[in-house]
Amino acid sequence: MSETTAELAVHLAAAAHQADAAALVDSAQFMARVAALGPDTPGFVDRVSAAVRQAVESGRPAEPEPTPEAVPLSYNEQLMRTAARQAQLTADYDGSITVEDVQLASPRVVGEWAAAGKLAHLGVPAQRRRGRR
Repeated sequence: MSETTAELAVHLAAAAHQADAAALVDSAQFMARVAALGPDTPGFVDRVSAAVRQAVESGRPAEPEPTPEAVPLSYNEQLMRTAARQAQLTADYDGSITVEDVQLASPRVVGEWAAAGKLAHLGVPAQRRRGRR
């Protein structure tokens, strides 16, 4: 919980100081400094605000640091990402439809995409609707 608290505090402080919150959160060095401020102690938000202000005043943008290895997602995180992606895949989806999108979307949505000709780039010609409407 303290990691989430720290990120939220950084986002709030960044908004107040017109800083790039994403760059600050992506900086492992900055987030380590924030974690050292004690996310579960009183006055934490004020200390984070001071740290963000100091980062802004120093003029050095917090560059995202490359990670040597990708951290594997937990099962729950994988489920959440899949559910979020499925929620985006509707009949009126305007993005580029991939094979993975077809596998994730509901059969009704895939049928509507096929009928509209949105799957032609995947080798599926426009389909006529069949059955009851």
